[in-house]
Amino acid sequence: MMRPAPIRIAAALLGLLLAAGPAAAAPITEYPLPSPGLKPWSIAVDGQGQVWFTLDGPRAIGRLDPTTGGFTQYPAAPGALPYTLKFQGSTLWYTDFELESRDHPGRVIRFDPKTGGTPYALPDPKAGPTVMDLDDQGGLWISEMLSGHLIRLNTQTGAFDPEWQAPATDIVSGQRLPYGQVQDAKGQRWVAESGTNRLIRIGPGDAFQAYTLPDRFWVPSAIALAPNGLIWIAGHATSSVGAFDPATGKTTLWALHTTETGGAASPSDVRIGKNGEVWVMEHSGNRLARILPAEQTVVEYPLPHANEDAQWIAVDAAGNVWYAGRQTGHIGKIGADAPYFTVKAQLATTVRAGGQITGTVTATPHGDLPQSYTYELSHAPQGMTATFDATGHFTLKVDRSQVDPGEYRVLLGVRTDTVMAAAPVTITVKPGLLAQYGWLLAMGAVVIVGGGLIIFLRRRTR
Repeated sequence: MMRPAPIRIAAALLGLLLAAGPAAAAPITEYPLPSPGLKPWSIAVDGQGQVWFTLDGPRAIGRLDPTTGGFTQYPAAPGALPYTLKFQGSTLWYTDFELESRDHPGRVIRFDPKTGGTPYALPDPKAGPTVMDLDDQGGLWISEMLSGHLIRLNTQTGAFDPEWQAPATDIVSGQRLPYGQVQDAKGQRWVAESGTNRLIRIGPGDAFQAYTLPDRFWVPSAIALAPNGLIWIAGHATSSVGAFDPATGKTTLWALHTTETGGAASPSDVRIGKNGEVWVMEHSGNRLARILPAEQTVVEYPLPHANEDAQWIAVDAAGNVWYAGRQTGHIGKIGADAPYFTVKAQLATTVRAGGQITGTVTATPHGDLPQSYTYELSHAPQGMTATFDATGHFTLKVDRSQVDPGEYRVLLGVRTDTVMAAAPVTITVKPGLLAQYGWLLAMGAVVIVGGGLIIFLRRRTR
């Protein structure tokens, strides 16, 4: 059976059975699960530090005790395929959703370790419940991906409020596909519409506002609210995440490394860390990213195994970040004190096509890191290259035949076997001199340069 990722179905079904006990691959520690084919997926951490996750293989719920490494498996409600998890205090909720079967009844379930839980059937059985979020009144909001609506469950009474739908005046083409959602400090609800490439604000009251995000093929999925009010958005079809500012309506994109073959990193989940850093799971990139906004640095940690198929992350009270490797059968953890580099790039950021600029990359280590590392330019278009010396000085060249004029968000940084770190930089490429003034030559003009004065002599006409 295949498990859906946001919008598209996650690939491959192979699970591996590895030896018991935690396995360390600095700075990540992984806990192999004891049985083959468990396929852990969504993940959450309770107030006691116990790690909970859905199990696609047996259609069950799993729990890991990080102190002992002990694993416990609990049944799901009869007929349920647990999709995502959400804690409300000590109460665990999960959605029941199977994309491959449109006839599978959509439900949200209050977990019970003995019975699998108490199901609450959605009014629309084919609504497709995916992501959940709590409001400040104790209500549980559910994204109905297939119906395009949101619905709120009163967790005290077990009754559903009427479905929230976009105003009739908000006409869009295609499916809305609401996914990630969060409530801000003003009580307003924000929802990512993966199908329309928009961020939706609901409230105050009946107010509604739609914000179009930068790339129409971006596919916004998971979102998270930072302490400063910015909303961080995972662009699932790209190699970038966005920081949306509600005060301005503008989104700042942060580039991530592409895959080793040049494909999209496919960020699938985003969470705010204990110290305000932004953690991102790169589903196709097979990495955990750590964005340090104040330091203007993107840090990325490759996962220990290839093709882990990790989709979700959770942050515990100590700041540790947890993930589930569905294909490899691991539960992984990276500590809040994991070593990292901060990176600064000094350079002129404007270059003409066919020209070059020089600059310097400086990496400052924090924690136990290798003394040697490789400098690199990444996330750059084909035809934009850089050569580095041993001290981080570089020359960046732009091939006029391959790079069009425009703005390019690139990464300049360093790489070791266990961590990559880079400063995001916007390079502006202007037309080359030949392209800018070639029309003069076409008219037969001769350019004479002397004493800093450029004189254009028009060809004599008969």
